Amino acid sequence: MRTKLLIIALCLSAFFLFVIFGAISSLPADIAVSHMSLPKSVKITGATGTVQNGFAERVRSGAFSVSNVSWSSGGLIDLLRGRAHISVDDPKLISASADLTAAPNLLVLEHLTGTGTVDRIVKYIGLAKMPVQFTGNVDLKFPYVAFQNGKCDRVAGRIMLSELTGKVQGQVFDLGAGEFKFECRKGNIEAKVLISSEMYTINGNFTVTSKGATLFRGSLTPNQELEPELRMGLSLFGKENKDGSYSFTVRDHF
Repeated sequence: MRTKLLIIALCLSAFFLFVIFGAISSLPADIAVSHMSLPKSVKITGATGTVQNGFAERVRSGAFSVSNVSWSSGGLIDLLRGRAHISVDDPKLISASADLTAAPNLLVLEHLTGTGTVDRIVKYIGLAKMPVQFTGNVDLKFPYVAFQNGKCDRVAGRIMLSELTGKVQGQVFDLGAGEFKFECRKGNIEAKVLISSEMYTINGNFTVTSKGATLFRGSLTPNQELEPELRMGLSLFGKENKDGSYSFTVRDHF
C-alpha cells in the first residue's frame, strides 16, 4: 500500500513540475523581463517571445549595448539558475553567441565567439578619432567573461584582427594583422594590443572603464619597408621619438 502511495505521490509531483515548468517556460518574455532579478546595470528593451525562447531588440549593460539578441534555455533547471544560450546579430557591431549565467550582482559569459568588421568595432569602442581609418575582419574568442556589480571581475580571451587595411591621407595601405589580449584590472577592461606588418608595428594598452570611457596609449614604429607615402603621414601621430617610434594617445567614450 505504501509503495502504491509513494508511486502516486511521485507521479503527481512529476505532473505538477511539468505543469509549472510549462507555465514558466511559456510566460511572455516582456512580462518575465520586468520581474527578473537581473544585475542593476542590465537593461532589456523590446522583449518578445517567451522566457525559454525569446528575443530582445536591445540589451544594455552599463555603457555597453547590443541589438538583436535572442536566447534559448534548456529546461527548468537552467531557468531557475538564470542560464541561457544567447545569440547576437547586431548589424552595426558583431554576430556572436555565448552561454549566459545571470544573477542579481553577477553576469557571466562563457564560450563567447563572434565575428565582425574592424571599422564597426573601432567606431563602437571609441577609437574613431584615430588618424587612420581601419578596415578588416574581427574574430572574438572569450572562454570566460564575468562582471561583478557592473565592473569587470574576470576575463580570459582575445580579439584577432586580419586583412587589416588603413586609409591615410586618401591612400589605402595593407596593415597586416593584430591582436587584443584582455584582462581585468581594478574593475576596468584592459587589453595588450599588438598590430604588425612588414611596414610597421603598433604596441599599446587599451582600457575601457565601467562607465564607458576608452583610452588607448601606444606607439607606432615604422620599418624600413614602410612606403614613402605612408611615412609622410606619420606626423599625424605626433613628434618622432629618439628610437624612431611615434607615441600617441586616443581618448573617447562609448
